[in-house]
Amino acid sequence: MSAEASGIMRGPFSLAGEEELRTVIAGAGFREITIRSKTGTVRFPSAARLVQDYAAGSPLAGHVAKISDEARAALVKEVGEALQSYVVGGALAFPIEAHLASAKK
Repeated sequence: MSAEASGIMRGPFSLAGEEELRTVIAGAGFREITIRSKTGTVRFPSAARLVQDYAAGSPLAGHVAKISDEARAALVKEVGEALQSYVVGGALAFPIEAHLASAKK
């Protein structure tokens, strides 16, 4: 995958810190900012399905579509190896945290 694709992959997680998120919201003129964290579980039938679904529903779709079958298989293998500790009974389940913000303008 290209450096551009790697950047796209990190994009959804770019405001992972609560204070950074608060700063961006305040900078947009909002006040009475409340941020709470929520942890959930992401589930996929397999690492291959995670790669397929995540890529299809993101700006990565074009990048993944352009790579060879061998490169795609290598990507699935690498993701599967990295997430192996989250595989139970062949299915993939891992925790994810989101910050939920509310504010007044």
